[in-house]
Amino acid sequence: MGRVMPGQVTKMTANVVEVKTEQGVVRCGLRGRLKKERLVATKLAAVGDEVEIEISGPGEGTIHEIRPRRTKLSRPDPLRPSREQIIAANVDTLIIVMAAVQPEPDLLTIDKCTVMASAGGVVPALCMNKIDVGSPPWLHMYSKAGIPVFRVSAMKGDGLAELRAYLAGKLSVFLGPSGVGKSTLLNAMKPGLALKTREVSERTGEGRHTTTWAEVVEVDGARVIDTPGLEVFGMWGVTGQNLREHFKEFPLTCKFRDCSHTNEPKCAVREGVERGEIHSSRYESYLKIRQMLVERPRE
Repeated sequence: MGRVMPGQVTKMTANVVEVKTEQGVVRCGLRGRLKKERLVATKLAAVGDEVEIEISGPGEGTIHEIRPRRTKLSRPDPLRPSREQIIAANVDTLIIVMAAVQPEPDLLTIDKCTVMASAGGVVPALCMNKIDVGSPPWLHMYSKAGIPVFRVSAMKGDGLAELRAYLAGKLSVFLGPSGVGKSTLLNAMKPGLALKTREVSERTGEGRHTTTWAEVVEVDGARVIDTPGLEVFGMWGVTGQNLREHFKEFPLTCKFRDCSHTNEPKCAVREGVERGEIHSSRYESYLKIRQMLVERPRE
């Protein structure tokens, strides 16, 4: 057996896993036992994973152990939905990046992302880019729900100092639809990074993909995982019964302990919506997501 050392996965493509160690970056494969365990999780190793690697040669090694994850972002495997696929591990915060205009932000998508983060023990935050073009009037509802909100302009530099301060010392994931400016935002935060960017399609009004893998990018004392667009999105471990736990602003004082917050009498959530204490849009998203989960076919 070769020399063993700890490290953290910093980049994954279809064929290569890069692990950062105290002695530099090591390109790794998976040990035989771990390859077999791919049957349990398609992406057994994920960006952010803390691992033990065995050195096999200069700059080369094999992952033979993955340490327990502190937090995770995961989704149902696209090919086998009954199995979990890890997108990123040991993440502190999920930065949901949206554009004030073009493409227009979708509130249901934002709320699904906050649920996804909460389900994995990750703190969600909302970053509204292109704020120099317009400012959506509903941003305050996320601040009221306890979700940090950052108003930025990657093109003009507005709000970047506040975002940098929030990201400092954290491992973060940037997630959002293509075209909202994730790569442009990272380039603006660290000039010289030179991540590829492309404009929104004039024909469809939608973004074009530029990121094709997940990797950790160092940005002024922060570490950010740049991911592809929302094709990586999913909500693993969320059910119609536990969904309410992931809307942190919902009170826990309903008449019935197992209240679904749909039509039960004396529901504190619906009463909160009527009083304006809970934003109606967040409650509508809850109902839509719950309906999707309840109707989702079982594997």
